[in-house]
Amino acid sequence: MANLPAFDQLKSNTVLTIKSSYQDIDKLIERKTDFLEPWLSPITFRSRSKTPAYKYPIQSKLELEAEFNRLAEEWRTETRMLSLVTHKSMHPTYQRIIGMGKPVIPLILQDIAQKPDHWFWALRAITGENPVKPEQVGRMKLMAQAWIQWAKEHGYEW
Repeated sequence: MANLPAFDQLKSNTVLTIKSSYQDIDKLIERKTDFLEPWLSPITFRSRSKTPAYKYPIQSKLELEAEFNRLAEEWRTETRMLSLVTHKSMHPTYQRIIGMGKPVIPLILQDIAQKPDHWFWALRAITGENPVKPEQVGRMKLMAQAWIQWAKEHGYEW
């Protein structure tokens, strides 16, 4: 387990660097208490570069939505001229959206409800489900309807 200082000795502007595995950090987060909550929200895990290597997904709904919208727009811009869904889905920005996990499902569903796009790979990767019937494959509107129906049956709202 990560070797951590006593949390009661930390000040609110303290930068806490943890050199440990993500599994250790997950264990720490799972054991959080109300006291730890203010400390966990701003934690950014850094690599040797100046870019954060990993920001644990403890974000407000607004931050999550802003990050999703930024990444989705970047993905659309950079893959606009690609015709193969496989290439679009393997784009690094698309993969980062998948990496955001279940919290982005309502945002993806909201997006396909407004205008169907190639989010089906991401939805399948995040949920482990595939409500699209064989006869619907390749028909964007029908695929979007299948996912929206699935989401409603599973209690998702957007």
